[in-house]
Amino acid sequence: MDRVYFLNSYIESAQGNLEETIKRVNQGNVYTGHKSVHDLNGSIEVPYFNFKNEVPEDPQAIFNLLKESVKKVTLQLSKTEKKRTALIVGTSSADYHLIEIMENIVLNRKQKLLSEKRCIDTYARRIAKELGLNDFTMTINTACTSSANAIIEGANLIKSGIFDHIVVAGIEIFSKMTTSGFNALSMLSIDTIK
Repeated sequence: MDRVYFLNSYIESAQGNLEETIKRVNQGNVYTGHKSVHDLNGSIEVPYFNFKNEVPEDPQAIFNLLKESVKKVTLQLSKTEKKRTALIVGTSSADYHLIEIMENIVLNRKQKLLSEKRCIDTYARRIAKELGLNDFTMTINTACTSSANAIIEGANLIKSGIFDHIVVAGIEIFSKMTTSGFNALSMLSIDTIK
């Protein structure tokens, strides 16, 4: 097999495409808020820009959005085709459940921590099972190239004949851990651009 074709796509983005983003910024239809980020030096408020349909930082909301996106792409597949379809997720937010743990350590909180693993890979396995896809799932976390690498890996799996279809989902959420890292590297501005 020499070629791999895109059969379907679905995009749910709080940022939109470039033209839509510029249009909304010009119309003033952008939500400007702040997110609290804690590090060893204390807490800072960093500006955060998004459209008003921001996905809440809530595990169930993130799971639901990812599941609905995958469901929309796989609607046309038969039950047999779904069994030959794998799910690959590209994200830099693979282990966002660790954020709560890290915050508690930094802030010296003495509260009881949940040991439940809430990560994108866990969601991918649940979604594949619920939607009748193949049990094989993969989550790729290579920072900014996560979704591009997920597409490449999906193409390789199709070309090798292992799967007939691959659903590649890219998901990003606000990450306090990543933002703290950028802050530690002095790569954040706490002032909004006017």
